[in-house]
Amino acid sequence: MGETEIIIFIALVSLAIIAFVVMTIALLLQYRKKKMAYENEKKQTEALHQTELLNVKLEVQDETMQHIGIEIHDSVAEKLTLASLHLQHAEYENKYPGLNEILMLSSSLINESLDELRLLSRRLLKQGDEQTDIVQSLQRECNRVAQLKICLVHFISDCSSIMMDTKVANTLLRIVQESIQNSMKHAHCNNISITLANRHGPFTLTISDDGIGFDAVVADQSQGFGLKSIKKRAGIIGAELIQTSSPNNGTCTKVILTQKNDLF
Repeated sequence: MGETEIIIFIALVSLAIIAFVVMTIALLLQYRKKKMAYENEKKQTEALHQTELLNVKLEVQDETMQHIGIEIHDSVAEKLTLASLHLQHAEYENKYPGLNEILMLSSSLINESLDELRLLSRRLLKQGDEQTDIVQSLQRECNRVAQLKICLVHFISDCSSIMMDTKVANTLLRIVQESIQNSMKHAHCNNISITLANRHGPFTLTISDDGIGFDAVVADQSQGFGLKSIKKRAGIIGAELIQTSSPNNGTCTKVILTQKNDLF
């Protein structure tokens, strides 16, 4: 074999070796690439599976919370409301001062429990930012009080529906409940009128009765729990509170809201 042939042979062998090494490296790189793609896909599949499991758990948890919230709102709160109304009726008819204090305390505790239950219900139902129809809420309250047959309750609104922030609506409802309770307990009235005006001018809620009334000056100096509670609640929602009364001329309480953009 000549020198030229030996050089050509060595060159061919070298090229074959280089080609083999390149192919081997290419196959190894391709294998590594496929392996990495498989591992990534496996990780994505596991992550997707974990996400789906988490979503299922969250859905089950949300459904459970929704169910509990509905039960609190529709069952427990309604029964406590009726219990409070019956206590108010018993307090109105009872003639023993000592027992009246116990009944008033029991009614106050029930009302506080109702506030806490309604707040818990809204949190469970995720209704913190929702709105409530104050017209429907007050109409229901008037219907409940009318069932006690202590006095006549009249409800008038210049709008069939007024939607507002749920917290504001619940505060207004508690003001009405406190005012009605004061009228039935102290005023010995025959009629209670609740009026909503929102169509012309600022939102105005008026609660009035035809009871015995009181001296507004004296009452302002020695406010009872009911009047303090009404003032405190009105201050919480930034409402203007105007209360007028005089002996034998009944009592009128007005709650005026002017910041509609924030509350409605």
